[in-house]
Amino acid sequence: MIKGDVNLDGVVNEVDEWLIQQAVVEKFFPNSEERRAGDMDNSGGRLMMKDFLDLHDYIDKLLPGDVNGDGVVDAKDAEMLKKQLLKLLRLDKYVESGSQEVCVKDVALLQKLIDGIIASYIAQQPKRNKVTIQLGEFEKGEYLCWFVTTQAAYKVTVTLRDDKKIYFSDDKESVAIMPPLNFGKDEYIGKNLVLEISIPQSDEIRPIPSMSTMISDTGKVIGHSFTCCGEDWTDNDYNDFYINIVGWKSKK
Repeated sequence: MIKGDVNLDGVVNEVDEWLIQQAVVEKFFPNSEERRAGDMDNSGGRLMMKDFLDLHDYIDKLLPGDVNGDGVVDAKDAEMLKKQLLKLLRLDKYVESGSQEVCVKDVALLQKLIDGIIASYIAQQPKRNKVTIQLGEFEKGEYLCWFVTTQAAYKVTVTLRDDKKIYFSDDKESVAIMPPLNFGKDEYIGKNLVLEISIPQSDEIRPIPSMSTMISDTGKVIGHSFTCCGEDWTDNDYNDFYINIVGWKSKK
């Protein structure tokens, strides 16, 4: 089930928005699976105007070419587009029944056209090969300690900086996890601490960041911890880079 795909046709679009509207005014009575798909805020399966607004915002942010609404433009979208166009042109019936009204050559040419459109779009997609992560939880005066390593075939550059200082900016191009890209310590002296990850050869960087507050057994906040592992968009193992940053309020 794809979130937002109310009519369960594998595509998230304006039809699904309209169906939620119809459900709200009780002109459409969705079954349980359709309700789950349209329940954008996971409020128990009841479709409301908030679900319509959430879906509308979601559709507005979809990538061009992301036919199935999963956030990625890939071969699945190409296949879905083929199915939708075949159905729209009523070629699906001819293909399934073996009718000669539309010959196999016509269908093959249509498939080549669709493949060409998708391939062209993917080729023109802007690369998302630089990521900036805001580390706003860390506080001025904390004592920072970091460890960064990679095991990627591409050159990876990682920078930690704020408005006053670059704490480190280093790169590495090796499939060996050791030695690390960088490790060290310093006092956080500025504000707006950010982490920048750049992999120019990559089509897309996919980080998984996690931030936590460190609390003592007495309930006192003693610092913050940030961890991030990531993928350079080649094999989805999410071990192409690993970053850990800890900030203590006191180094005593």
